[in-house]
Formats: sequence, structure tokens, C-alpha cells
Amino acid sequence: MKNLTIGVLMTLAASHLQALSLDKDNSTLHFVSVKNNRVAESMSFENLTGTIDDASGKFAVKIGLASVASGIPIRNERMRKFLFEIDRFPQASFSGTLPIEQLQELSVGQQQQLDIAGELSLHGESQSTSLSVIVTKRADGAFSAVTTKPVFVDATAFGMGAGVEKLRELAGLQAINATIPVMFDVVFR
Repeated sequence: MKNLTIGVLMTLAASHLQALSLDKDNSTLHFVSVKNNRVAESMSFENLTGTIDDASGKFAVKIGLASVASGIPIRNERMRKFLFEIDRFPQASFSGTLPIEQLQELSVGQQQQLDIAGELSLHGESQSTSLSVIVTKRADGAFSAVTTKPVFVDATAFGMGAGVEKLRELAGLQAINATIPVMFDVVFR
């Protein structure tokens, strides 16, 4: 009986030490670039990773900036080199803490709107950022989260103004907006 009790306690303790991992194949992060104040283009990142600690609710999502996908190879190269400077700053991240107890109480198919405060780190700078998401508990035990509205990121606030200007110059454009809307749809399991 004593061994059974110890086994059950160890199993329960271990189950609370697990982390939920971002499902790369079913997660997307998109942003919109606006050039010459009238042409908008959707772009994405193909390399996302992340975890959520199922005991504390602490989360971290990392974006491999070399995975930028604009649909135009030369633009991808220029963004990697001049905007993101991936040789010095290979990734961006967003981290914070979720109300994990609320999420664990969701029934399958139930949704919860959350305002999430966290720290966005990009290009060697960090800033507090908040975003609004709808979290859904899926039948397979995973959680999906989708932004309810875009998160606006100002490239100049992260020291990337010179990179935006270089891209504008190389492309022969009159303007590239430095503030970009970012949206995501991610799955954690």
C-alpha cells in the first residue's frame, strides 16, 4: 500500500512539472508591411518555438528571425541582413505569465478571452507589451490561442529605424511604415 501511495504521489507531482509545447506545424505568426502608404503585404515567420509551464503559467515564445517569409527571396535576405540583423539578433521573444488555473478549468470547446501582459524582446531591446487573445481548449487536450486584434510593433522603438530606411532605399520606395500589425494563431500541446 505504501508503494502504491508513493507511486501515485510521484505521478501527480510529475504531471505538474510538464510543459506545454508550441506545435510548430499548426501555429502561425503574420505581420503586415505597408509600403508607399498604400500597398500592404502579409508576411510570416516559419520558425516558432515556445513553452508554457503547466504549474506556474510562465510562457515563452521564440521567433527565429532568419525564417522570415515574405514571398520574395531577395526581400527575405535584405530583411535578415539590414532589418533584423540576424548575425547579431537571431531571434525575438515574448514571455510572461498566463492564468493557468483558469485555462485548466476550461471544458473542451470552451473559450476564454485573455489580456496578456508580457515582455517583447527584439533587436536587443525589451518592452512591456500587452495583447488580447481568445484561448480555446481542444478535444485533444491542446490549447489554441488567436489574437483578437493586431498587436502594433514600432520598429523604431526597437532600434530598427535605420534598417527600415535601408530597405526603403534598396527597394526604391517613397516610404515603408515603421509600425507594423502582428497577428498569430498558435497551438500548445
